[in-house]
Amino acid sequence: MMSVYIGILLTVFFIIFLVIAIFRTKVITIWKERSMPKIDVKPYLDKISELEINRDELDKELYIMRMGEKILGHGSWLWDLTVSPDRVYYSENFAVIFSVQVGEILTGEQLMAKIHISDILEVKRVIKEAHMAGVPYSMDYRIGKLNRRVDSVKVHGEPILSESGKTIRAVGTIQYLSTVFD
Repeated sequence: MMSVYIGILLTVFFIIFLVIAIFRTKVITIWKERSMPKIDVKPYLDKISELEINRDELDKELYIMRMGEKILGHGSWLWDLTVSPDRVYYSENFAVIFSVQVGEILTGEQLMAKIHISDILEVKRVIKEAHMAGVPYSMDYRIGKLNRRVDSVKVHGEPILSESGKTIRAVGTIQYLSTVFD
């Protein structure tokens, strides 16, 4: 009795296999037509080409800006006060001036900790007043570094205001002036 069931089962499998083999091409063609619509890729390739051209132009402009900052001893920054904790984005030359790693995540408080102890209260006061009034600011201060090295810098900043007049970001430049040893 068991051999009859096995025989029937093998026959069914053989018939299914035969049907699939005979109609395989037709089944696959129908499946492809239904599941894989034809897509015109030319517009996408054109967009990719445009993006590559724009990227080349941006790379050139970025290189020129970096070289200009390096030659002048300047760095640039954006202080975002809309996130918690606040976040400072900066250029490569800013990183050199402040002795931080490019790409290191910094907050305003972490940068304030690098300011020379004799200047910190005045720097905080000037920034706070400028941000409250929504006006640009400029000041000189010192950055304390390792080995008793102190760099003098000049900072120019400008608050970016929300529609309600509150400072949400600040953008600016920092310029290296000189080095002394304490």
